[in-house]
Amino acid sequence: MTDMKNIIKSILYEMWHSKLFFRLYILMVIVMALVGVLNLDGGPVSLALAENPGMSYEFGIFIAALVCGIICGEDYRDKVANYEVLSGHSRESIFFARSLLASL
Repeated sequence: MTDMKNIIKSILYEMWHSKLFFRLYILMVIVMALVGVLNLDGGPVSLALAENPGMSYEFGIFIAALVCGIICGEDYRDKVANYEVLSGHSRESIFFARSLLASL
C-alpha cells in the first residue's frame, strides 16, 4: 500500500509541476466557457440544454484523455515504469496507481 501511495505522490508531483498540464487546463476552461456562452443564441437555457444535451461536457472528457495520453507517453519515453520496478515497487502497485490516477 505504501508503494502505491508513493507512486501516486510522484505522479501528482509530476502533474503539479507540469506547465503543459496547466496550459491545457486553462485552455479547457476557456473553451468550455465559450461553448456555453455561444450555444445560448439569446434563447432560454432550457432550450440550449434540450438542443445539446451534454455536448459541452464531451470536450472536457476529450481533454482529460489527451492529458492522460501525454503523461503516459512521457512516462513511456522516459522509461519511468522500468525505474519504478528497479527501485523495488511491484508491477501490480505501479499498474493500479497509474490506472487510479488515469481514471480520476
